Amino acid sequence: MATTTLLTAEEFLAFPESLHKPELVQGEVVEMAPVGGYHSDTQRKLAMLMGMHVDRGGYGALVVELGFRLTTAPDTVRAPDVSFISAEQLRTMPLSAGFYPGPPDIAAEVVSPGDTATQLDAKVQDYLDAGTRLVWVVNPGTRSVTVYSPDGQVRLLSADDALTGGAVLPDLEIPVRDLFLGQDG
Repeated sequence: MATTTLLTAEEFLAFPESLHKPELVQGEVVEMAPVGGYHSDTQRKLAMLMGMHVDRGGYGALVVELGFRLTTAPDTVRAPDVSFISAEQLRTMPLSAGFYPGPPDIAAEVVSPGDTATQLDAKVQDYLDAGTRLVWVVNPGTRSVTVYSPDGQVRLLSADDALTGGAVLPDLEIPVRDLFLGQDG
């Protein structure tokens, strides 16, 4: 019977570059396919709209595909498509050259055609278990955003709704339809 050698976050950081975006899940490398056009465009729009708000208000840092070390022994490193780290959290754990040593305040995952519900549910649960205060699953295919809170509340937003940062990112309000402009669905 073959045994799997589990990696630490430090070993994973030194892992050779690949064509796919890998994550570390309970010590094991999980490769994900490169993203398609709708995913990439939606990720860019969300990062741009959130980033302008974060920068203007001095709320913290908006980052794209940064690895967050969510657990240790075994280590889990997830890389949300877009995430927000509050200024308060950055005072105690600033950004560095490596993975961020904790969860983001907001994690946003953009759904790709190859993503399964099981994979997305596992990511959402990993973020929430680690202390992420809001998780957004942004779906270009349905032009919707599902918002998950640590209290178990789940809200589905349609193109007619606004995505807000609530108490986590004050005054952020993005019309959901603005994330999907120019896409045929």
